[in-house]
Amino acid sequence: TIESVLDQEGVACEIIVTDDGSTDGGPAIVQKFVEQTQADPSRGTVILIQQPGSGVSKARNVAIERATGKYIAFVDADDVFLPDKTRKQLALLEAHHEAAGAFCDLFKFEDDFDDMGRERIQQVVDNPDVAHIIRYQSVVVSNAMVRRDAPGDIRFDEATGHGEDSIFAADVRLAGPWRMVDEQLVAKRTRATQATALKWHTVWNIETRVKWCRARRDRIGHDLADQLEDELWSALIGMLEK
Repeated sequence: TIESVLDQEGVACEIIVTDDGSTDGGPAIVQKFVEQTQADPSRGTVILIQQPGSGVSKARNVAIERATGKYIAFVDADDVFLPDKTRKQLALLEAHHEAAGAFCDLFKFEDDFDDMGRERIQQVVDNPDVAHIIRYQSVVVSNAMVRRDAPGDIRFDEATGHGEDSIFAADVRLAGPWRMVDEQLVAKRTRATQATALKWHTVWNIETRVKWCRARRDRIGHDLADQLEDELWSALIGMLEK
């Protein structure tokens, strides 16, 4: 994952790794990159922050506060950026100054990039509205880039680690449009042992989005909030009935 960010074409990134209480030797691996980029920062820099296990939302918020760049992108620890991902998202944001953020299509894989056929995400559209983001969750952590000053004090909800990226994206959408690079520029790893593969993740994910709709009723409109909540509960019921 780190190598894929260091290998971004035409841009040297500041990479902030928040180690959230890992026990698998991750910090030692990251520290090697820290030392390598300190000696030769031409490809970018790597910064390691360590904290007790506090959840993915807290980890990302810590990194946001530490970041110094004009743009902030996110990547989960098992995902991979294709070489031109950053360059193309930056170009899109520079061309659309009204946009708060940019995202791209992605494909899933297990071990090799082509082992799941590189299928497109369903319902990926340019300039999605809030309802689309909440319904289809097409803006996720690893395919998103935001203008640093666009979200203001918007942060990931530290009360949850399920669906937190979708409600973050929806809050950003309230600050400005999301524009899409219509290419698969991120490889998202999927494994049966991931937290998102657990059956309860879907339940908690839907609960997170329902709570967001209730909390934003005055901003998105009561009718839309009620409609989205009904759709989400129906989706949950349909899943449980299978």
